[in-house]
Amino acid sequence: MNRFSRIVPITLGLILISAAGMVLRAWATQNRTHDPNRPEAIPVVVSPQGFPQKSFSLPPGPYAFVVVNRTGFHEITVYLERMPGNSVEGLPASQEFGGRVGDRSTRIVRSARLTPGTYRLRVEGRPAWISEIQVR
Repeated sequence: MNRFSRIVPITLGLILISAAGMVLRAWATQNRTHDPNRPEAIPVVVSPQGFPQKSFSLPPGPYAFVVVNRTGFHEITVYLERMPGNSVEGLPASQEFGGRVGDRSTRIVRSARLTPGTYRLRVEGRPAWISEIQVR
C-alpha cells in the first residue's frame, strides 16, 4: 500500500469529523438558552487580518473571552472597552480588560460581566483590527 492510499482516508475522515462538528455546533447554538448567571466562553481568534467577525451581539451576562494569537506576531495586546455611545470610534468610557497574548502563551482568558451597551474589542497598534460587540 503506498503512502497516498493511506493519507486519503485519513484526510476524508478529518473533513467529515470537522463538518459534523460545525453542524452540531450550529444546532446547539440555535437551541440553547443563555443563563445570565453562568459564564459563557467566547472564542476570539486574532489572525493576520485581525478579527474574523467585525461585529456581533450578545445578551447581558458574564463571559470568559478566550483570546488566541494566530497573527504571526510574537506578542499582541488585546483590549475590551465599553464605549460611551453606539459607536466604536473615539475614547472608551471604561476598559473591561486588557492582556498580552504571545511569548509565553498563545492564548489568554479574561472575564467580563457585560451590561447592555456597545463594546470595542481591539488590538493595540492595529487600528483596523476592531470588533464591535452589541450587548442587548
